[in-house]
Amino acid sequence: MRLLNAKTLKLEEFVGHDIPAYAILSHTWGEDEVSFQDMQAPTVTEKRGYAKIEYSCERALQDGLSYVWVDTCCIDKTSSAELSEAINSMMAWYAQSRICYAHLADVPPITDQDFDKAAFSQSRWFTRGWTLQELIAPCELVFLAQDWSFLVARETVAEFISDITGISHLFLEARPDNEDLKSNLMSTSIAERMSWASERETTRTEDMAYSLLGILQVNMPLLYGEGSAAFRRLQEEIIKHSDDQSLFAWGFGTPDHDLSHKRPWSAAQSSLAKIVSFFKEYSAPPEATGAMDMDISDMSGILAESPAAFRGCGDIVPCDVKRPTPSFSMTNRGLSIELPVLQLADGYFSLLQCQMKKDPTKLIALPIRRLRDNTFCRSKRGNYVASHSAWLTWSWTQLYFIPSNDSAIARFLDSPLYSIAIKSLPPNLRIAEILPARPFRQADSMVIYTKSPGVSDFDANIFVRFEDLGNNNLSFILLVMVINPSWARQPLPSALIPYLYLLPPPDDSSPLVRDIRSWIRQKDREYLGPVPYSVKITTQTLSQSGLWMIDIIPESRDKKAMYLEMRKMRSWVGILRWVLRRDPLVENVYGKWLDYLCERGFRLSQVLMLSPLCFTFPFDLVLELVVQENQFGRYQKLASTIHYVQMYPLTHAPFSRWGRGGLS
Repeated sequence: MRLLNAKTLKLEEFVGHDIPAYAILSHTWGEDEVSFQDMQAPTVTEKRGYAKIEYSCERALQDGLSYVWVDTCCIDKTSSAELSEAINSMMAWYAQSRICYAHLADVPPITDQDFDKAAFSQSRWFTRGWTLQELIAPCELVFLAQDWSFLVARETVAEFISDITGISHLFLEARPDNEDLKSNLMSTSIAERMSWASERETTRTEDMAYSLLGILQVNMPLLYGEGSAAFRRLQEEIIKHSDDQSLFAWGFGTPDHDLSHKRPWSAAQSSLAKIVSFFKEYSAPPEATGAMDMDISDMSGILAESPAAFRGCGDIVPCDVKRPTPSFSMTNRGLSIELPVLQLADGYFSLLQCQMKKDPTKLIALPIRRLRDNTFCRSKRGNYVASHSAWLTWSWTQLYFIPSNDSAIARFLDSPLYSIAIKSLPPNLRIAEILPARPFRQADSMVIYTKSPGVSDFDANIFVRFEDLGNNNLSFILLVMVINPSWARQPLPSALIPYLYLLPPPDDSSPLVRDIRSWIRQKDREYLGPVPYSVKITTQTLSQSGLWMIDIIPESRDKKAMYLEMRKMRSWVGILRWVLRRDPLVENVYGKWLDYLCERGFRLSQVLMLSPLCFTFPFDLVLELVVQENQFGRYQKLASTIHYVQMYPLTHAPFSRWGRGGLS
């Protein structure tokens, strides 16, 4: 350690335990500061910054100290090794000092036995990143005015400084030694310590991270030139030494959503809701929170970009739970952590093992977005909480979080989740049009749709118009329904339902998607001729991407059977729409029963082919038990309709024939 001799104003070096008692200077840098190299030159006294050295030494001698440490000249900044050692040791150097002089160059001296509190609170010294550790580390600190006269001792105005900085007064009182500082820091959450720096600035971006090394009790090498990556490295170092999950709660403010009573939204319900949404207008259920109605700018890695993200997070603290989170770590796939997860209709939420001081009854929940498999990013939108019971009731899931907003997220957004392609066509057919139109599609490409995670305006229905080269009057549409609603944000579709519709002779106008959808919804009212083709679907997995392949096969279909099957489908959709409306009186009865059937792998056709007894007996029995007698009549019409739909496959053409043009 290099110190200034207060009497000779010369630099002296000390090693190990031979360091004498010293005073230390805290200040904001100005123009023409004195460097280590300047101290070797005879013209050093001509520099404007030399006055700081003279006044600091004079003040130290008045306090009975013979040495002073000043950061401008006691570090050889041309040596990267020495600079790195000094920055990693700086918190300790300030803590080991006998007294710290905080020079406020923009605060006038005391007048009439008092100091200017307004000027004091607005001093630039309270906005700089490096002065944060210089404020709390010394056992004793005094503030000096712009003329180097005494202003006030830190402990005298501890509460006032606490209001200015958000730092607890426990760190601002005089201490006999450094042990209290260490214990106080370790008992303070990462989020709270980060919040102290959220309003501060540094000249160099990297210094915003390096100035927090001592506050966060970590060490790491310095790499000037890395920019904001320094703060990411800082957080990764914290993860190595601390299990405090408040590090991931950045951006949390006043809670505006409570997930305590939200019911998980199953994959089966998402699939059925998508079928309903095509034929009927359908809105998201009450469980929808709007968390996933976001664009790419709302997506983020699990780590904060800067301390500014922790603004307002000083109230967040870790908490004890019955089942603590297993150890987590940063891997080459991102942050690997196991957390309780809730899936709703519009996204996922994960609980953190932390809460707010002012409301210890709730845990903090992060809105997260699934990119692929168990890889997630987090959303910047919304402040969610849940009761402590959710820690045990939500599904524990192994997650991998993208660390930060870098190329990793871009890679996921650019890579396809799945593709839909026409595998084979009869030689007399050609693709005339694909809607919605896909830019950059090659004319001879058989891929009709590629889904990427970053597509926020995903239309889950693809329309492909074919023309028969041998019959100018024959034109038909292949509708591919992706059973995965856009608001559910599932990374892969549960299934595809294709269907062929005959079109009138082509004209000069190209139908829009909404026109086609409206046209198809009305087609059951019109007479249609047979479509002489059927559809077959096969699936294939290519690495992490899925591929759905569609074959168009020449085959005549009975037009009456097709008409009856479509009517049957619409009747079933009407029932599903009522069920998915989730009336509170029968929500548990119908919802759980439907989940039970669907989640065990039944296809839609198999569900329709179930015996009427499978539906009517349990539903009628449970409804009589849970619904008041005067309300039961309200559901009799529904029960009779369900019975009709169940009997329909037994008395009309088998539903499996629709599957020849649909599910295979």
